[in-house]
Amino acid sequence: MSQIEGSIQIRSTSASTTRQIAAEVAGLCRAGDLIVLIGGLGAGKTVFAQGLSKGLGVTDRVTSPTFALVQTYEGVLRVNHLDVYRLTHISETADLALPELLDDDAVTLVEWGDMIISALPREYLEVTLVAVEEAESDKSAGGAADPGLADSGEDDPRELQLVARGSIWRPRMGALRARLAEMDTGGIGPIDRSDGRDPESSGSVESDKRGEASC
Repeated sequence: MSQIEGSIQIRSTSASTTRQIAAEVAGLCRAGDLIVLIGGLGAGKTVFAQGLSKGLGVTDRVTSPTFALVQTYEGVLRVNHLDVYRLTHISETADLALPELLDDDAVTLVEWGDMIISALPREYLEVTLVAVEEAESDKSAGGAADPGLADSGEDDPRELQLVARGSIWRPRMGALRARLAEMDTGGIGPIDRSDGRDPESSGSVESDKRGEASC
């Protein structure tokens, strides 16, 4: 696992490990949090959403709301799960009632959130997932993930970069780093939500949809 200020980079070798990483994030989530999920089709955005939702006590099956656009689940905290892949213009975000969702007593996850960044608040946790083959060919982030943090189950490696945008998540990154360093890869469930307390905003709508099958 490598790090820069307000950022964590970690490698996952399987979908189950990706879910567990997400569940550790869930342990530090609070009502009103926004998590922006970035990655191409099949990168593991929905897998991450599944792990985070389970970590927040959601027992329903979590799938990508590609056609519904928004799905809500009840857990320790309510989870609003959005997939904006099918939006063709930033103005369409008005139909999502984003202000209401983000003011809700809930955690909100947005798949393909980088496409609507200009419509989102400046405070969020950004999670980027990249297939390892792709990451290996573009190592601009620098630093290798700690292989001891990944299990040796299904061979489905991903690199995850978690970045605190704004100030809300920045103070929690140390606690998250510690959770990930001690991660038990034996399975996940609702997490002990012990507290921990967050880098900057980003800009512009991304309209190109990097191709491959949403996961």
